[in-house]
Amino acid sequence: MFSAHHRPGLSTSGRARLLSVLPAGFLAALASGLAHAGSPCTCAADLNTSGWVDAADLAILLGHWGTGDPEADLNESGTVNAADLSILLGAWGPCGTPENDLCSDATVLPSLYWQDVPFCTLNATTDGPANAACDASGSDQIFDDVWFRVTSPTDGMLHVTTCGSTFDTRLAVYKPGLFGVTCPSSGLLSASIVGCNDDSLTCNDVLNSAVLVPAAAGETYTIRAGGYQGAIGTGSISVDFYQKGDLIEDAIPVDLTDNGGGVTQILSGTTLHATPSADPNPNSCGGVNDTKDLWFKVHVNCANGGAQPVDFSVSTCMPGTAMDTTLTVYSGTVGNLTEIECNDDYDMPSCEINGFNRKSFVSFDPQSSNAIYWVRLAGFNGSVGNYEVKFHLFCLD
Repeated sequence: MFSAHHRPGLSTSGRARLLSVLPAGFLAALASGLAHAGSPCTCAADLNTSGWVDAADLAILLGHWGTGDPEADLNESGTVNAADLSILLGAWGPCGTPENDLCSDATVLPSLYWQDVPFCTLNATTDGPANAACDASGSDQIFDDVWFRVTSPTDGMLHVTTCGSTFDTRLAVYKPGLFGVTCPSSGLLSASIVGCNDDSLTCNDVLNSAVLVPAAAGETYTIRAGGYQGAIGTGSISVDFYQKGDLIEDAIPVDLTDNGGGVTQILSGTTLHATPSADPNPNSCGGVNDTKDLWFKVHVNCANGGAQPVDFSVSTCMPGTAMDTTLTVYSGTVGNLTEIECNDDYDMPSCEINGFNRKSFVSFDPQSSNAIYWVRLAGFNGSVGNYEVKFHLFCLD
């Protein structure tokens, strides 16, 4: 029986004898690399994930000597050799906890729209509290968690996943509590949970997790990744910010209520950070090249009793539009849309860019005096830039 402070393995003299028979160049490798740069784990040489680097791990490495087996190729050179052995011996002994094991030590991520960050929960402790929002399969705790913090660059949606991770993950996102407290606790000042997930159908492995929550520009969000019922391993946190309107679920609202005489609303912005839509994409105007887009949810309402809509139009033929646009209007609901009208290049002088028709205009007679339409503004052939779009409704008694 070995105590908690003594593990079986090589003695100091035993390691010295081993070093004396190592291949030439080993000592230089030992001096240059004592950590596995290709792994997110602080203890990558713990090949059997026991919490210690010891004789069992050495046996695994030597058993793969000369091969390209990624299990023991610690420096990812393509061959298990002296450099990998140097990493293992340099890490000999107990493994430490991850640097972001505690919420107070959360890894601060840059405020980028899209990024993937490797993580490792080997030797992590459980720092955060359980929460009913995480309840699944009889458990509402995220075990052996690691922490990240990121500030939203835009109003829109924050999408976080652990897709591709090697174990059964759980994921939660928190927004600051009173006085800007960023960590969850049982106290009144606690950060509040805004989303939690155990298993997500959006990942190839259903045991991985995904969370999609509203985000506000300049707000700091805390991300907690861990395992279900003690599952641990390595993975990658994917952090995506979608600008307002980039997802149809977060469409920009437009209220066109005609109280008599018509109503117009003009909006402007940029599609610089827009991403392609899956629903529906492509459409009949832009085809496969009609990609990066924004969505608007337009409420068409003839307020006067008995009034009927005569014309509903949408136009990017405005001075503030500096990109090649397409416009498509749909009826229906999210996931079940029907295309009504679309246009790529409208033949009108105000729709020209550098003498060519590049802006878009659609118009039709709505069939209801109170209806919802979905408008998709896209850039032809991947075009992005500033836009100015005009919505107009005219109702007639």
